[in-house]
Amino acid sequence: MNKNLLKNWQTTSVGLTMIIGSVVHLVFASKAGTATEGVWTASFTAIVGGVGLILAGDSKASTQAHEETKTMIATVD
Repeated sequence: MNKNLLKNWQTTSVGLTMIIGSVVHLVFASKAGTATEGVWTASFTAIVGGVGLILAGDSKASTQAHEETKTMIATVD
């Protein structure tokens, strides 16, 4: 998995930025006493989205795999 994180550093950096930003926002909102249900929901959604981006594959790699699969199917017929 570490190799995947380094290969897709752009997607990983966006995911980490989402997670860190939402946690920081939640901490400041909690300290200010303004952490409403909407803030918690938005933070949870951003954290889940950030984890999804970290675990996501690079679109170039998935496109290449898709093209290889199409080629295999075309040659089998």
